[in-house]
Amino acid sequence: MAKSDEAEIRQLLGDKNGRQLYRYANGIDDSPVRSEREEAKGYSAETTVEEDIVTYEQALSCFLRSVMWWQPGCAETGRNAAVSR
Repeated sequence: MAKSDEAEIRQLLGDKNGRQLYRYANGIDDSPVRSEREEAKGYSAETTVEEDIVTYEQALSCFLRSVMWWQPGCAETGRNAAVSR
């Protein structure tokens, strides 16, 4: 990508995206350097299950285990959570 012609990349990907991709590929980045981390805008977690989840109850159980893991103190104290329909 870095050896490609910028005009060709812009033609293929559009002016704005082509220019930006060309600049990134060539190590050109004028954005300011931040010395401190910004606060996260969100959090995510993934769970891989051995078998397909096909029922509401299975999905809810998996979801609650994920949520409880993120809540401070829940895993350590063994607290439970319940959701009703």
